[in-house]
Amino acid sequence: MKHRLLQISVTLITIAMVTLAGFSAHRWWTYPKYPDVNKADLHEVWQFMASDDFRRLTRAHQQRYAIAEVDRVRREMKFPDIVRMMMGQEYDQRRLIANLRQLPDFEGAEAAWVRCFLDKFFELDPAQRSIYLIVLARLQQTEISRHPEHFGLPTAVELRNNMSVFFARQPPRTQGQMGHLLRDLKATREAMGLKDPF
Repeated sequence: MKHRLLQISVTLITIAMVTLAGFSAHRWWTYPKYPDVNKADLHEVWQFMASDDFRRLTRAHQQRYAIAEVDRVRREMKFPDIVRMMMGQEYDQRRLIANLRQLPDFEGAEAAWVRCFLDKFFELDPAQRSIYLIVLARLQQTEISRHPEHFGLPTAVELRNNMSVFFARQPPRTQGQMGHLLRDLKATREAMGLKDPF
């Protein structure tokens, strides 16, 4: 009897191990191929992040990949490069943003991006900041600002409702930088005769 139970146990364990091995092999074989976020051309990285294959990564992998992308941008790009990226057409910005918004911790990834953007902006000297405030003010008048929901972004109402909550959770340095930027951007819009997009 004991020998029979042992045989059954060994058989069940073997079946479980074979099934697990088969699942693992299938997962490895069908798992999306993705560019190395630390070595590939960044445009290739962004194209991948805007693709359906990005959504096929495990949720944890998506999160790690998105944070690693921000870390690389922080290491390698200056503020003018970031603005060119925002204005570029090399990848589908709408789909990239939509993919990021379904991350397990979208707020964490968003916060990392905001900190990177603000730090890079305030690395500029005052004259350069003035120039890019004009660029940002004009960007706010484009289609992405008029219809942000088409790009997977929050509407003006959602932004007003959520911004205070979002920034209340950020470090004091980030809160101060954002307040400074928004005040300067408002003054720039007024000087240019542009309307408040919000």
